[in-house]
Amino acid sequence: MKSTTRPRKRAHRSRRRGHIGTLPSGSLRVRIYSGTDPITHKPHYLTDTIPAGPTAEHQAQRVLQQFIDRIDQQHQLQTTATLTELINEHIAKLPVAVTTKAGYQGSHRTHIAPLIGHLCIHTITAETLDALYATLARCRAHCTPLSPRATTLEQHKHIGPGHECRPLSAASIRKVHYLISGAYRSAQRWGWITTSPTTLAKPPAKPRPHPRPPHPADVARVLTHFWAEPDPLLGVLAWTAITTGARRGELCALRWNDFDPHRRVLHIHTSIAHDGPNLIEKDTKLHQHRHIVLDPDTTNLLAAYLNHRRHQAAARRITSAPNAFLFSHTPDGSTCIAPNTLSQLFRRHTTRLGIHTTLHKLRHYHATELILAGVDLRTVASRLGHSDSAMTLNSYTAWINEADQRASTLLTNRLPLRLTVTPQPPTPTPTSTSPHQAIANDLRTAITNHTYPPTTHLPNLHTLATHYHVAPSTIHRAITQLAHENLVHTTPGHPTTITNNPPTTPSPAPIPQLVPTRVPTQLPARQPLPRHTPPRHRPPRHIAGHTHKGHTRNRCGTGR
Repeated sequence: MKSTTRPRKRAHRSRRRGHIGTLPSGSLRVRIYSGTDPITHKPHYLTDTIPAGPTAEHQAQRVLQQFIDRIDQQHQLQTTATLTELINEHIAKLPVAVTTKAGYQGSHRTHIAPLIGHLCIHTITAETLDALYATLARCRAHCTPLSPRATTLEQHKHIGPGHECRPLSAASIRKVHYLISGAYRSAQRWGWITTSPTTLAKPPAKPRPHPRPPHPADVARVLTHFWAEPDPLLGVLAWTAITTGARRGELCALRWNDFDPHRRVLHIHTSIAHDGPNLIEKDTKLHQHRHIVLDPDTTNLLAAYLNHRRHQAAARRITSAPNAFLFSHTPDGSTCIAPNTLSQLFRRHTTRLGIHTTLHKLRHYHATELILAGVDLRTVASRLGHSDSAMTLNSYTAWINEADQRASTLLTNRLPLRLTVTPQPPTPTPTSTSPHQAIANDLRTAITNHTYPPTTHLPNLHTLATHYHVAPSTIHRAITQLAHENLVHTTPGHPTTITNNPPTTPSPAPIPQLVPTRVPTQLPARQPLPRHTPPRHRPPRHIAGHTHKGHTRNRCGTGR
C-alpha cells in the first residue's frame, strides 16, 4: 500500500516592518508606515535620515525600532470611548465650582451631545469641529437644510413650522470649544489619546466687550421710582449696586456683619448662585475678597435701613441674628433673595418706566463713571473685583479713551505757561501811490467778484485809457501787474483774457504767532508779619522849672 505524506506547511514568517534604504550620498534613510493622516486621509510615513559612517547601520536599526515602538503604543492607546463619555468624565473630575460644572453640562447637553457626542474620540478631526462651529453659528437649534432649493417649511420640518434661525453668539461657541479642548487635554493626560484635533480647529474670534451702561438721567429716574415704593428694599439695593459696583449674587449674599458703619467699609466675600431649583452660597466669581470703602451718604443710608429692619422685626417680636441677610423679604433676614428673582423684579420696574436696562448694567455704570472721573484703573479694578487692570482695560476701552482726552486738557491747564494767540491787526488796504496801481486795484476787484467772468476779455487799452482818463501806457503797466498775479493772460496781437481759475479770495493771512503767557500757579508770597517789639522807655525831656512826679533830680543828676 502506497503511503501518502502531506506536504508540510511553511512556517509563517512575519512581514518586516519598515525599510532602511541607502541614498546616493551614502546616508541611510529610515521609513515606516504609521497609518492614515486624520486630516488629508492620505498614508502617513515616519522618516529619518542617518549620516554615513561606521555606525550608521546600527543607528538606523535603533531609529527604526523607536518608530515601531511609537506606532505600537499608539495602537495600544486606541479606545472606543465617545466624546460624550469623555466630557462627562472630564466634568466630573474638574476642581471647579458647582455653577461652572452646571454651565459645562448645559453646553454639552444642548450643543455637543446632539451633534457629535456619539462619535468616537479618535474619529473626530479638526474638520468635524469646524463643521460643528459653523452649524452653531448658523442656527442655535441645529437645523440642517435638506437642499439649497428646499422651502422654509422643508428646511425646518424636524423642528416645526415658524422656526427662525438664530445664530449662537461667538462667545458661546468659544465656550463649547474650550470645553472640548479641556476634555481632550484630560484624555491626553490619562493616556487615552496621543494627539488632539482641537489644536487645528478654528473657533470664532473673541468678540470685543461692549458694555452699555444706562444714562445718568435714566439712573435718576429708576432711583426716584424705587424710592416711591412702600418697601425701601429695592431703592437701597439699587443705590448700593450703583455705589459699590457689586454683582447681583454678591448683593444677595451681603449680611449685616459685612457692613461696618464706623469704618465705612462693606466686605464682599461670598455670592449666591442657582444650583438647579436650589440656592447655594459660594465664593465670588473670581475668588477675590474685597473691602469697599463707602461714602458718607451710602453709610448713613445702610445704617438707617438696618435700623428700619430691626424695628420691623421688633414690632413682630422677632429677633434678627447678627449674620442675617442684608436684603431679604423675611423680617428676620434668614433667607436671601434669589438672583434671578431680583433681576426679574428690577426688569419689571424698568419696563414700566420705558427704560431698557438690567441690574448688571448698574455695575457698568459704576465703572464708567469712576473712569470718567479720573480714578486710576487699579482702583477701579479693585472695586469691581477684577483679577487685574488688564480686564478692566479691555472691558471699558471706549470710556478710557474719553478719560484720556480729558486728562490731556487737565494737563495743559496745570502747565505753568499758557499759549495764547496774538491778535492780528487788520490788514491795511494798500494805498495807491501811482495811477497804474489804482487802476490795477480796481481791475483786480472786478475780476475777483466776477464782474469780468473767467475766459472773457478785458476792454482794449484805448477804451480803458478813455475811461480812466490816463495814457495807454499807464493802462499797459496796470495790466502787466495783473498778469504777474496770474489774473489775466496777455498775448501780443490778441485781447487780454481773464484766466480760467482766478483767485476769488484774498491770499491767506500769515500764521499767527503764539506768545507764552505766564499763568499764576502759586499764591502770591505772603508778607512777613510785623514783629512785636515792646516800646523803648525814653525818659521825658527835662524842662526848666518843671519837676516830674516820683523822679526828682538835683543839679548833679542824682536823686534826692
